[in-house]
Amino acid sequence: MGVPLICASQTASAATSSLQAEAAQLSQQLLQEQLQVDALEHQFEVDSDLVQADTTQIAAVQVRVTKDQLKVHADHLRLSQEAVSSYLNAGSLSLNQTMQLFGGGQESVANRSEYESVAIGNTGATLALLHTDQVQLQASRSVLLGRTQADKSAEASAANATASAQATANELAAKEALVNGQLAAAIAADRGQLAATAVASRAPVGGAVTDPTLPPFLACVRQRESGGDYQAVSPNGLYMGAFQFAQGTWNEAAQLAGLPQLIGVPPNDASVADQDTLAIALFNADGGQPWTGDCGA
Repeated sequence: MGVPLICASQTASAATSSLQAEAAQLSQQLLQEQLQVDALEHQFEVDSDLVQADTTQIAAVQVRVTKDQLKVHADHLRLSQEAVSSYLNAGSLSLNQTMQLFGGGQESVANRSEYESVAIGNTGATLALLHTDQVQLQASRSVLLGRTQADKSAEASAANATASAQATANELAAKEALVNGQLAAAIAADRGQLAATAVASRAPVGGAVTDPTLPPFLACVRQRESGGDYQAVSPNGLYMGAFQFAQGTWNEAAQLAGLPQLIGVPPNDASVADQDTLAIALFNADGGQPWTGDCGA
């Protein structure tokens, strides 16, 4: 009957070892996954900052474009008004001189061209310069818009990668918790199996068939020493069982009781009948001397 118990114990120990190895591996994987999550979250923050910076630059360029558009429009309107005003209000020119500007002769054309140049200025050059500036601003705005789209795409990818990594980490954590629970159950079952094996292995060495009746003195000692707890162990580990035997005293009592098979067995692991039998044997040999107290021998 002992062999199946040993095999069961070995099987339980193997299962426990396997679960311990799996738990350790999962713990390592979870740590690596969490580091990956942290790195992806940092990248997401960097991408978000880039998007914000690009958005700010686009807003600034748009303000400049709008201002330049308004300036072009205002300058164009002003130049047109100045041109009309210059022609309608010739200032100190006489009517004849003014009319000469609108004549058809070659001299009139030259005079009119010179007058326009002085009164109006080089309108074409001014408008061309403003148009060039506007085109450059629009180009800058297009570049920034493209870069913003790329940054937003990177931001979205970082967010998706972070979410995926976090989901994996959560899955690993759940699996780790499950394995730890199975490990705890396996350890408990393993300990229970080992305890059962230990009890079964000690069963053949037990000596007392029946539990003898304790004399009043020993009943008092049992209550005073352990409160009747046959598995009691003193805080320093030196005294065990209901009667708080030291191992040496227990071995001596086993010899006195004619039960040498109990020598070396921890008193708190012995059966109730064995503990009572050895206590009576020691009491019959030495009286109440092994115990101190007020139970009265």
